[in-house]
Formats: sequence, C-alpha cells, structure tokens
Amino acid sequence: MENLRGSIPSLIRTLTTENDHHVIIDMKNVKFIDSSFLGHMISLDKKLKVCGNFLVFFNIQSSVMELLIVSRLHKFFKIGNNLTEAIAELKLP
Repeated sequence: MENLRGSIPSLIRTLTTENDHHVIIDMKNVKFIDSSFLGHMISLDKKLKVCGNFLVFFNIQSSVMELLIVSRLHKFFKIGNNLTEAIAELKLP
C-alpha cells in the first residue's frame, strides 16, 4: 500500500473524470488498510455514485473485513466474496 499512497489521489481524479465506468477492486493481497486508504475509498465511492457508477471490493482478507465491520463501512461499500459476486453487486440498486 505504501507504493500506492501518492498515486491514489491521482487515480481517483482519473477514474472520476472518465465517468462512464464502475470500479472493482480485488483486495486479495491487502492484509492491512489505514484511515488514509479508507478516506480515499470513501471519496472515490461518493464521486462514482454522483456519476451513477459504483465501487465494489472483493476477496477481502478477514483482518481487513474486521476493520470494515467495526467501522460499519461494510454497510457503506459494495462487497462481493469473489469477482462473480462483485459483478452481481453492480446490478443491485
């Protein structure tokens, strides 16, 4: 995650400028997230929703999921167990 820290704001600007797509993120290799990452993902999610698009996570490690549950963000974000479920989340209102 340290490698991405500086590039996340730039990536968010790019993704929200081109407002014709959803974003699906595979969290398989993510074992830890911090408040900075969560803040960026909340910002990205809100900006995508304005354009009628969604952010979906899948393959979330148990340690990361525990943090999302404790912070109640598991109710805020769209989450799938695998890619098929993540894609299905895009079809839900």
